[in-house]
Amino acid sequence: MIARWAHRQGKMAVVSAAFESGLALSTYILFSCYLEMWHADTCKWMNNKLAPSVAHGLGTYRWLEEDVTNNLLGISHNPFIGFIEASVADAAHLLHKFQINHNVINRTFTGEEVLRYQLTLNSNDFSCSINVQEIGQRIDQPTLSIEIVADLLVKLVEHITPGKVTLVGYSMGARIALYMALKFSDKIEGAVVLSGSPGLEDTVERKIRRGKDDSRARCLVTHGLQLFLNTWYSGGLWKSLRSQPYFNQIVARGSLHDDTQGLARVLSDLSTGRQPSLWEDLKHCKVPLMLVVGERDEKFKRVAQKMWHELGHGRTDRDDPVSKLHEMVVVPNCGHAVHLVNPLPIIRLVRQFVNRLRSAQVPVKGPVRDL
Repeated sequence: MIARWAHRQGKMAVVSAAFESGLALSTYILFSCYLEMWHADTCKWMNNKLAPSVAHGLGTYRWLEEDVTNNLLGISHNPFIGFIEASVADAAHLLHKFQINHNVINRTFTGEEVLRYQLTLNSNDFSCSINVQEIGQRIDQPTLSIEIVADLLVKLVEHITPGKVTLVGYSMGARIALYMALKFSDKIEGAVVLSGSPGLEDTVERKIRRGKDDSRARCLVTHGLQLFLNTWYSGGLWKSLRSQPYFNQIVARGSLHDDTQGLARVLSDLSTGRQPSLWEDLKHCKVPLMLVVGERDEKFKRVAQKMWHELGHGRTDRDDPVSKLHEMVVVPNCGHAVHLVNPLPIIRLVRQFVNRLRSAQVPVKGPVRDL
C-alpha cells in the first residue's frame, strides 16, 4: 500500500534488505519485480512518463557462508551498467523448487519428538486416510524403517477392514510385504513378492550395503535427481527395462519428483542393509507366498530359489497346508522390473493367487514353474 501511494505521488518505492539468505532474497526479488510492474501500470494510467527502473538494495548476498537452500540464487555483475543483478526467473524457480539444505539446518529437539505419518487410500469403492503418531523418536536414529512402515500399514488395514488382506509388493515394496506377512500373519492372508528379498544374513554385507545406499542418498542430494536416475538405471539390474520402448518415459516420470530429500531419506533409512534379516523367519512362515522373478534377473532368481528352499520345499518332512499354497514363478523375457516389462502375466498371476487363497479348503501344492 505504501509503495502504491508513493507511485501515485510520483515518488520512488525502493526495496531494501540486508544479510538475507537466498530464500529471503528470492522473495524480495519477486516483490521488487511486482512493484516495477505496478509502477509501469500506474504511469500508464496517470499518463506520466515512465521513469527508469529503480536499483533496489537487496542485501549483502553471500554475507552468510552457507545458505539454507540447496539451490544457489543466480547473482551476477552486469558489466554494461556496473550493477550486481539477480534473475527474476531464477528467484521464482528457487522458491518453487525450494529444498532445505540439511547440512546447514540442523534439527534439534528437547524432550520427546512427535512424528506424524499419513496415508491416503482411494479406490472405486471407498476413500480413507489414517494418521499415526509416534512419540519419543531419537534424533540419532533413522526416521524411517521397515518396521515403522509395516506398523503403519497394519494400522491402515485395521482401519479399513476387520478381516485379512492380500499384499502385492515390488522390490522395496516386496520387502515390506514379506515383512508384514511374516510378522503380522493375523492380518495378512497372503503376499505376492515381486523381485523381493528377505534381506542380508551376513553382518558385514549389511554394513557394506548401508554404506552404498548412504553414498547414493548423498549423491542424490548433492548432484540432483536427473544424474541419480541416469546412474541408477545404467546398472545391470535394468538391462531388460532399458530395451523397452517406453524406458525413457519411465525415467522422465521419475524425474518429475520434487522431493529429493525425501527420496534420499527413504533410500538410506529403508536400505536392505538396515532392515532385519528375515531368512530365519521364512522357516516358520504361516502365510502363503507367491515369489515372482524375471527370467533374466539372475541375482533375484537365486534369492527366490533360496527363499523357496527355506519355506520348506527343499525338505520332505514339511506337509502343512500353508506350505502347499506357496508358489514360485519365473516370468519369461524380463529382468528385475517384471511388472513393467511384462504386466499382463503379473495381473493374471495375482488373480490366480487370490482365487487359490479363497479356495484354500482344498489346497493344491504350488509348483516352481515358468510361465
